[in-house]
Formats: sequence, structure tokens, C-alpha cells
Amino acid sequence: MLLSKYQEKSEENMRKLKKYSIVFYLRELGNYLSSLIMPNLSVFIAWGLINFLANFASGKMYLLLDGTEDILINFLLPLLIGYTGGKKIDHNRGGAIAGIATLGIMVGNDNSAVLGAMIIGPIAVTCFKRLNILILKKIQNGYEMLLQNILAGVVGTLFCLVGLFVLTPIINFSTLLAISGVDFLITHHLLPLVNVIIEPLKVFFFNNAINHGVLTPLGLNMVKETGQSILFLLEVNPGPGLGILLAFSFYGNQEERKQGAGASMIHLFGGIHEVYFPFVLKEPKLFLVAILSGITGTTIFQFLNAGLTMPVSPGSIILMLTSASSYSRISLLLGVLGSALVSFILSLIILLNRNDEKNVAVEIKGESQMIDQIIVACDAGIGSSAMGASLIDKELKRLGIELPVTNQSIYEVENNRASLILVHSQLKNQLQKLAPKVQILEIDNFLDIQNNASIILDYLEDKEIDNELTTKKNISNKIEIVLLFENNVRGSQTMASELMRIKAHQLEVNLVTKKEAIEDVIYIPNSFYIVSEEFEQKYCVTKQTNTVFVMTDLFNMTEFESWLKGVKN
Repeated sequence: MLLSKYQEKSEENMRKLKKYSIVFYLRELGNYLSSLIMPNLSVFIAWGLINFLANFASGKMYLLLDGTEDILINFLLPLLIGYTGGKKIDHNRGGAIAGIATLGIMVGNDNSAVLGAMIIGPIAVTCFKRLNILILKKIQNGYEMLLQNILAGVVGTLFCLVGLFVLTPIINFSTLLAISGVDFLITHHLLPLVNVIIEPLKVFFFNNAINHGVLTPLGLNMVKETGQSILFLLEVNPGPGLGILLAFSFYGNQEERKQGAGASMIHLFGGIHEVYFPFVLKEPKLFLVAILSGITGTTIFQFLNAGLTMPVSPGSIILMLTSASSYSRISLLLGVLGSALVSFILSLIILLNRNDEKNVAVEIKGESQMIDQIIVACDAGIGSSAMGASLIDKELKRLGIELPVTNQSIYEVENNRASLILVHSQLKNQLQKLAPKVQILEIDNFLDIQNNASIILDYLEDKEIDNELTTKKNISNKIEIVLLFENNVRGSQTMASELMRIKAHQLEVNLVTKKEAIEDVIYIPNSFYIVSEEFEQKYCVTKQTNTVFVMTDLFNMTEFESWLKGVKN
């Protein structure tokens, strides 16, 4: 019996490990595909501008602009994608090798060469690196550069031929098969079912992989045939996320309302869809809402023949409208509004019937080390992390914390013990594998700025205390302060106490901070009680004890420093 249970448990653990490994590598693949497209999005913008100008041209001018547009998409874009992929693998010669190899795909491809460029360029450069290592061991000193250049040319040429005669037919057949599948779904009005897969994967940060790795190459082929593609709308439709955020902004708790209102604007106009992912993850029933609203939007898009002339990133409604043809804009807006309405109504039903709010747990990982930088990390490193880094940087500077705050992709984070990384819970395991030495704060919502700042301050203070115990020997006598709060609301007192402890450490004062409710406080002569002017006017603490320090603002550290120096002396 025990053996049977042990075997079942082992099998379950193996299944989890296997599943985790698949997710890990899928996410890495998604990041790789995204990293090839994202740096070259300016080509799509140039394409859109030239396409717009071509609408007002005629005769020779139209032919010139149309030819330029064709070169941009069929030649320049694949070449840049191949070059980018090669450069990521070998900084010196990778771009040139990948560019040569990509030419074979460009010449022989009947459809867009983007997918082939993603494949052939990095493979060619990887092969070059392996051969280069083997050859360098066997040649005499002084011939390295000559042989490396010859090898780069040979490998580039070989893979150019492989791309032309081997990979191109496979890609053409696969693309034709995929297009036929999409055409079948569109013809039989089944395309909305794709949202059953897309919407959950988006929330687990596969959005860039879906958009740039799958939908963009297929959509480009559709554009060549019809002038627009509905595939560009499947992942970037802001409707599902907008409805969820609006529901929280109207019917969430106080904190959720504040976050939802700000996030909805960022989501719709800024195109950073990651802001609604935490709301779905904290209420798993909203996965079904996202799926149903996504299906609604795609159904409207398909019925009204909506589409975009080029892929957009980020998924801002402004970029979507400028990328849609004039006759498709009304259809686009109706699809977004329809999906947002369905999402809002269903989310509202769930929120009105949910249980009491549960606190979001924050897990702290990493070894105890001094911190010299804070990095807000996400999957691509340019969306939610950029926004989160900006908010946290402003808040920490307001509180007097001078630490550089930047944003990065989790795949670019250096394995540095002195880095404090703020990362979403869904990406924590990925980051731990990629950079095991960094210190990690697991955050579920980058927009919850006050809570995040408090967590960071608390973490930084722990580091300060550790250093104090190991490096400081001569510290003045202990001073105990008590910050009073009311009605079980202690957010500002918590943050203020952390700032005060940091300031005390800088002044080499052994400060002990406490927080007590005004309703339950028992005044002790040896303790100092700190309140704001507003709090003092309401409760008249100075009439109850002589050891009171009334501050204009609990966060005014200049005022606190002057008082602390006086008490110390």
C-alpha cells in the first residue's frame, strides 16, 4: 500500500517536472521568436507609412511606392530578422553569416520569408560556432582571422543553398498547409475557436510568442493576397482585458478600483496588455471570461470583415486604428467594443459573487547580499516591466531611496548577487533557472505601487540590519518609537517606519520601531510616539503623553532627521 502511494507520488512529480520543462522551453522559444521581431518593428511602421502615401499617388509615383513596399516586406524584413538572429549568437560574424543564409530563403520563397529567416539564420551561425571551435584547436597562431572569415563565407553559402533547395520547399508546403487551415476556419466560421487557445496562453505570458512567432508570418501571407489580415487582430484585441479591468475599477475593492482604473487606460491606449494578467490570475474564473469575450470579438471581426494591413505592437487601439484600412475601422471598433462588453458583464457577475478578498502572497527568494540595483523584469522586457520600473523609480525617489531602477527581459538579466529583481509570479521559476544568484521579489501586480514600495523598503531594511549586525560595533543607546494608526489602517505608517529605520541606521542610531492602534495604545514613558499633524488634531495625543513628536508629514525625513539628532544628543 505504502509502495503504491510512493510510486503514485513519484509519477506525479515526474509529470509535473516534465510539464514544467515543456513550459520552460516553450517560453524560451517564445522569447526567442519575439526577440527577432521586436527590434525590427520599425520596418512595419515604415511599411504602413509608405502604404498610406501610396493611396494618394498615381502613375509612376504609385509604382515606385508599391515597389518600395514590396522590397521592405519581402527582402529587407527577412534579411534584418535573419541578421538579428545571427548577431544574437555570434556578435562578430553572426549577422553576416545569417544574412547570406537568409538570401536563399528570400529568393526561393513563394510566401513571406520571415519564418524561414527565423530558422535558417540562427542555425547557420550555430553551425559556424561549432566548426570554429573545432578548427581553432588545429591551426597555427596567426591564421585565425583568415580561416574564420573563410569559414564564415563557406558556412553562409552552404546554408544559403540549403535554404534555397531544402528549407524553402518545406516552408512553402507548411505555410500553404497553415494558410489552408486558417482559410478552412474562416470559410466555416470557426476562426473564433482559436481564442480558446490564445486567451489563456496570453495570461501566462506567451502573448509575444503567439503574436510574433505564429500570427505575424501567417498574417503577412494573407496581406499579400487580400490586403489585410484578421490574424493580426486575434492576439492584440484589447476588448477582453479592457472589460475585466473596467469591472474591477467599478466593483472591486478599494485598492482594485484604483488599480483597475489606471490599468484600463494603459491597456487600451498604451497597448500594454500585461497589466490585466494579475487580475485574471487572482480570479481563475476570469480565464473563461477572457476566452468567451475573445471568441465574441473574433466573431464580430470575421462577420464584418475586419483586419489590419500590418501587425501592431504594442496592442494600442490607436495603432490598431491607424493600421486598419478605412473601410475596416468601424468593424474593428465594433469588435473591440463587443468583446469588452461581454468581458465586463461576465466579470461583473463573478466579482459580485466572489468570496472575501484574499491577500496576495509575496515570496522572497535569493541570498542575503547588498543591493546596488533594482530590475523590474518581464517576458519581453519592454511592456509591463518598463511601466512598472518607471512607477517604482518615481515612488522610491519620492521616499528618498537612491537606487537605480531599470527594466529588462528575464532572459537578459545578469546573474549578479547584488541585483534585486522584481518579477511576476508566473515568471519566477524561469528567472531562477536563468539567473540563480540574483535576489528575487515575487510581485503579482506592478501597478500596486504603494504595496510594492513597502515590500522593497522592508527588504532593503533587512539588508541594512544584517550589515549593521556584522559591521557596526559602536552604536548609541536604543531609542524606541511608536507610530500610531487608526481603524486598522496602517499603510503609511508601515512605509514611514521603514524609512525612519533606514535614516536611523545612516545616523548610527539603534532605533526600534513599532506600530500601535490609537484605540488600544498604553503610553509608556520611555517610548516616543510619532503622529502627523492631522492625526494630532483628531486625537490630541499631546494631552495624553509628553513624549510625542508631531510631524507635518510622516514621510518628511528631513524633519525626522533633525528630531532624531536632538533625541540622540
